[in-house]
Amino acid sequence: MEIYDSNGFLNIPEIANTEQFIKCIIGGRGIGKTYGVMDYPYKRGEKFVLLRTTQSEAEFLYNDDFNPFKSLNRDKGYDVHCERLNQYMGIFYEMVDDVKKIIGYVLSLSCVSKIRGFDASDVARIIYDEFIPESHVKKIKNSGFALLNAYETINRNRELFGQKPCELWLLSNANTVDSDILLELNILPLHDKIKNSVAMDENILLIEPCESPISYRKSQTGIYKLSRSFNSMSLDNKFVGHYDGNIKSMSLKNSALWITFNELQFYTFKDNNLVYVTMYKRKHDKPLYSYGESDYEKKKFKNECGSLFNLYLSGGMYFENTKCEALFTRIWET
Repeated sequence: MEIYDSNGFLNIPEIANTEQFIKCIIGGRGIGKTYGVMDYPYKRGEKFVLLRTTQSEAEFLYNDDFNPFKSLNRDKGYDVHCERLNQYMGIFYEMVDDVKKIIGYVLSLSCVSKIRGFDASDVARIIYDEFIPESHVKKIKNSGFALLNAYETINRNRELFGQKPCELWLLSNANTVDSDILLELNILPLHDKIKNSVAMDENILLIEPCESPISYRKSQTGIYKLSRSFNSMSLDNKFVGHYDGNIKSMSLKNSALWITFNELQFYTFKDNNLVYVTMYKRKHDKPLYSYGESDYEKKKFKNECGSLFNLYLSGGMYFENTKCEALFTRIWET
């Protein structure tokens, strides 16, 4: 799959032509993520939902200066505007014979639960822009579960009647790998398998564009020469603050299952002091200590196994994959 077009921007039509109904693009700034993904349904005459995280972010788009179609209107002669429909949602529209023709909707993740009766049967795709918030933006608790509820509200029972599922496009810069949505939708294991910017399974297509022609050209401009970390996130597609030196596959030979916390398995070894964290559990293994996923058991685990976090910081713990590490660090955040 050629993910760039002849001009060096993302080749959205080719990406859209893949069979996976979840398409996640985590990549550099200015390479055509939002621009291309908004243009695609418009040209096909397909309604869409643009999803943002908070209501204030959604309402920000109602101003013509911040309308996501502003550049498309200028470049391609469109005349698409965005305005409030009611207190919970907005619309994208164009004028046809002096009548507003709705081409899409604007919703926030925080308000989807308020529009459960919304008939979205004609919506072909959900576009969740900036789904990984920047580090200075407050996160929504359990945003992954909230997104699943939002998807169910819009998708409804269409698959039960032989229709294709509503597409879900997830767009973001590489702000942080610690994303509840990446965890809940099980995208992190694909992140570890990225090859030539692409990884996929039956349902999910993950693209992390690297070596973008546009990114290279932007790297030669002024602001990107000033900050190495900003350059890495914005152009090189490296997650901010992400360390992968403790991610590796280890043999379970001479190991014993020590602790089970929900789906995480903590193994110790006879010949060293390391702890290996995996989601794989051998058939006959029985842990010395076992904790479930309830709030009580989580507090009990943190109280009784607090030394694990110190071991993690001292480099004595290795993880099977990025998802295992993210699940582990998530335990200590609350």
